[in-house]
Amino acid sequence: MWSCLLSVILVINELMASNAGEVMSPAINFDSWIELYNPGEQDVNLAGMYLSNDTQNPMLWKMPNNVGTVPAKGFKVVWLGSNDIKSNQAPFKLDCDGGTICLSDSKGELITSLTYPQALSRTAWARKTDGGDEWGWTAQATPEATNTTATFADKRLPAPEVDQGSQLFSNSIKFKVQIPKGASLHYTLDGSMPTKNSYPSASGQFEVSNTTNYVFRLFQDGYLPSPPVTRSYIKTDTKYTIPIVSIVGNQMYFSDPKIGIDCNGDGTNGKTGNGQNQPRNYNMDWDRPVNFSYISPTEGMLFNQDVNVSISGGWTRAVSPRSMKLKSNKVFDGLNHLDYPFFPQKPYIRSKVLLVRNGGNDAREHHARFTDPALTTIIQRSGIDLDVQSTVQVAEFVNGKFKGILNLREPNNDKFAYANWGYDDDELDAFENKTFKNGDNEAYRHLCDISKNINQQGVYDEVKSLLDIDEFINYMAVEIYIGNDDWPENNAKGYRSRNDGRFRFVCFDLDYAFHPWGRTISSLNTYGQENSNKVDMVVLFLNLLKHDEFRKRFIDTFCIVASSVFERERATAIVNELADAMSPMSQLDGYVPDRAANNIKNKLQGWLSTEMSQLQKYQPMKLTNTKKQSVSLVADTEGANLFINGLKVPYATFNGQLFAPVTLEAKAPIGYTFTGWKKGTSATVQLIKDNDTWKYYDQGAAPSNWNASDFNDSGWSSGPAPLGYKMTGVKTTVSYGSDPDRKNPTTYFRKTISLKSAPSRSDAFLLNYQVDDGFVVYVNGQEAGRFNMPSGEIRFDSFSSSYADDTPLTGTLELSPSLFKSGSNVIAVEVHNNKYASGDQYWSAELFTSVSSSREEFFSSESVIDLPADNALSLVACFTPLSDKEKAAQGINPVRINEVSAANSVFVNDYWKHNDWVELFNTTDSPVNVEGMYLSDNLAKPKKYQISKGKSQAETTIPAHGYLVVWCDKLDPVTQLHADFKLDADGGDVILTAADESWCDQMTYTRHQGNESVGRYPDGNADVFAMNNPTIAKPNILSSYAISVEQPQSAGIHDIMADATEQISIRYAEGSLIIRSTSADRLQLRIANLAGQNAMALPVELTGGYAEVPVEKLPTGIFIATITDRQRHKATCKFIKR
Repeated sequence: MWSCLLSVILVINELMASNAGEVMSPAINFDSWIELYNPGEQDVNLAGMYLSNDTQNPMLWKMPNNVGTVPAKGFKVVWLGSNDIKSNQAPFKLDCDGGTICLSDSKGELITSLTYPQALSRTAWARKTDGGDEWGWTAQATPEATNTTATFADKRLPAPEVDQGSQLFSNSIKFKVQIPKGASLHYTLDGSMPTKNSYPSASGQFEVSNTTNYVFRLFQDGYLPSPPVTRSYIKTDTKYTIPIVSIVGNQMYFSDPKIGIDCNGDGTNGKTGNGQNQPRNYNMDWDRPVNFSYISPTEGMLFNQDVNVSISGGWTRAVSPRSMKLKSNKVFDGLNHLDYPFFPQKPYIRSKVLLVRNGGNDAREHHARFTDPALTTIIQRSGIDLDVQSTVQVAEFVNGKFKGILNLREPNNDKFAYANWGYDDDELDAFENKTFKNGDNEAYRHLCDISKNINQQGVYDEVKSLLDIDEFINYMAVEIYIGNDDWPENNAKGYRSRNDGRFRFVCFDLDYAFHPWGRTISSLNTYGQENSNKVDMVVLFLNLLKHDEFRKRFIDTFCIVASSVFERERATAIVNELADAMSPMSQLDGYVPDRAANNIKNKLQGWLSTEMSQLQKYQPMKLTNTKKQSVSLVADTEGANLFINGLKVPYATFNGQLFAPVTLEAKAPIGYTFTGWKKGTSATVQLIKDNDTWKYYDQGAAPSNWNASDFNDSGWSSGPAPLGYKMTGVKTTVSYGSDPDRKNPTTYFRKTISLKSAPSRSDAFLLNYQVDDGFVVYVNGQEAGRFNMPSGEIRFDSFSSSYADDTPLTGTLELSPSLFKSGSNVIAVEVHNNKYASGDQYWSAELFTSVSSSREEFFSSESVIDLPADNALSLVACFTPLSDKEKAAQGINPVRINEVSAANSVFVNDYWKHNDWVELFNTTDSPVNVEGMYLSDNLAKPKKYQISKGKSQAETTIPAHGYLVVWCDKLDPVTQLHADFKLDADGGDVILTAADESWCDQMTYTRHQGNESVGRYPDGNADVFAMNNPTIAKPNILSSYAISVEQPQSAGIHDIMADATEQISIRYAEGSLIIRSTSADRLQLRIANLAGQNAMALPVELTGGYAEVPVEKLPTGIFIATITDRQRHKATCKFIKR
């Protein structure tokens, strides 16, 4: 009989949506919960009832048999969340923004429901008396106990104000915490949450002389306790040069054998897996509330926020320090974003999750944390469209204890999609390996199914509507070329927007690159069959290879990845650069990049030839009867673009192999014109031999200009290489001073070489070195590279990052040809030891130049050509700079509007808002300051906004061939520029006008989605496209989905705006004003500049209703011409006189 009376005898009595460390669930997590109260006389079994957070779907979750019973006159907590750990917990959570929770009987009939408000962190929303009608907030949650013991309040104290942020220090620091009148300050030192019983402070004055972590909280009768504020003060004498990640939380959350996430545990609550036969706590995906400080060694606290922390990774969870995720969450008073630009590679993204990674399998294989960041950096630098994680090297501290030098990374899951595309969790279909974590698999299943009939009419187009075909080809080409053996059955993640989005894939976890398990491309067949090994992504790929267009595009992309993205010399230079940058701090925990860096460089030596042969042999490519052709392509001008069968070649440099047919195209950078293709031959010339004579200085610190080309080194000693001391092979012994325990750490070397002509961009200069321990090389006074040296300023007493053993370290540096000139060139080197007491030193080098000597005659003057069928071919695309007159005639201005986003939902500004933006591009070879220029979205009002940073920290200077973003959102500048207008999402015009009104630049844009933009391609050129891949402050990308956007015709001096009436009209054309009238034969003409000053005024006589007025005598600038008839009808025309 009780079932029909449930609406009377069961009530929702209490709930907690923002459970941040308050009450732990049976899943050993801090999940949200509701408490049911039974005022009746009989127990009520909840099994078979329904709980829902959706009023339209009351039968969302059927409670299982083991959910429990609400005792008579008693209470029962139902947990929400962590359903994957405990099935008797709901598969949804309470909404911290507020919502409704419904309880229904086994037939779906509503028993009771509750609409609850937006949550306050660490507080419960509860009835003040059990089953009563009055609700309130309490910081004393009473799950499964009476609410009458709790204290309620309507207001909460503000967070304590601490006048010093988290920081590093070496002596002591003092700081103060403000205590509002009537409140008391309490704090803890062990990361736990303060209570009224925690340490008190009446003054709020503190002095710290040792590493200390404080958690502060305010209390006052009649108020809810304040949110906590955490500060991490780390005492150290170490000179850190990288950011600090400081995590502070209750130590139990990390090391307790039952609930700690960063330990083996006692087997009670952990689980097996990831290579472990015994249950391990670190295998659990538990969240623990902590505080996260991001600290600069020089600038102090950059960011501080409470977050959840969890262990991350697979088998490498067993390796300490473990990888951890730092996750923003609304349980912390709605703070579900991490609003700081953590990654210089992506300064305009907004993260929700950060990954502090221990190097994964690289830590085990090479005792390094280097391989994955290095390979992803190579990919990022190339500019190809492929989702990869950015990296920043950091030092990690947990509760004040140094854990290691790790890598701060972007996540690679659904939160990557949010940061890079603005997609929220509920907007996504996202999968990891074979499991969909967001949305459902319907679209992906349909994509894979239709690919089986890829050659049927219309199927390929439908595939492209569901799959970002460009990114997928890049993804497969990179994964296959680099030989990632921990893929594709693992580390495969993809996502798409459920709003008609296309699937994209994230390239991550590349620690097992270069086939350590001996796989080849043919290994894909293992995962392309209908069996237990099947991977849908591989089946999709193999199906698509049956389509001629896709297959050819993949082959060409594979060649570009092999011969441009991972071109050996360039990739080696990037690896060396990163290794040199990461090595100094890596010494602190011993996980140095040397072995991993050398492995990458060694593998790249013969990798291209091997992988190209494997590609050719792989039957689905249909290349067995196609001959590989060795091809070298280069442009002689920076910023030029080269294309292979329509695919852009990164760096406009290709050195590898291609498969016919191949069409080449060269596009001139802005300000240049294509001249022609020349056949080149590579002539290698040795400029320095390994036994050549060098000038050297070994008497201490050299003068500041010692590396300059005009420095007088006549007083220096000289001798043949190798130079140094106490190493086998040394021919010239240099002095280390008089004290063997405090030797001179640095010796300086100089050598002069001669070049017959100035090098071109296509020339190469390679320095083969042998050194003990590290060095910096300069060409004509400019730094050209460094090896085994820290970043930043190098002084006489700077030490190398590591030391050589019994033999010198060897390698190759590529020196930029732009540093060399015709005639004499000075190569200057400073060699550093790793400490004063170092026992040896060594220097020897060879310098080669591979000069691309081109024949004087052009092979072809056509920008688009078919690749000749030579066995081996070297082509140089040649360009000629335009004259100023030619630039003016083509409408090329110093600064151009390069990209527009009028509905932006991807990138954020310095207010962390997704607002409209305009990207400006500097077309010149010098920096340009746009301060004082005008930007407008109204052609009739070109001076709507004058660019100014005011007193802000915004930048107004655009580097040569660089970018600058102006946000169009009516906000004040802080660290970025903001215009005082917004863009029309339905389309419009943007106009940029020079400060002196001598030129203006205009772009017309069409309506586009929030994840799209409209921009020029190539950068700064006349052609404009609607683009599906916005690239704020980076080179624009033209994809298969780009749509041309027609622009107004212009010819240097052109009409901007004409306003006509029915009676009269005026427009500008070819140096004259064209005036027409249907009624008047005499009009008055007035021409003024934008300041309103008269430039010309005269009557105009019309013949047959028509007149032309030449204006070539006007100075350059922007003018407004107005004609008026006797009835005061007016027409205006705005024009530019160049």
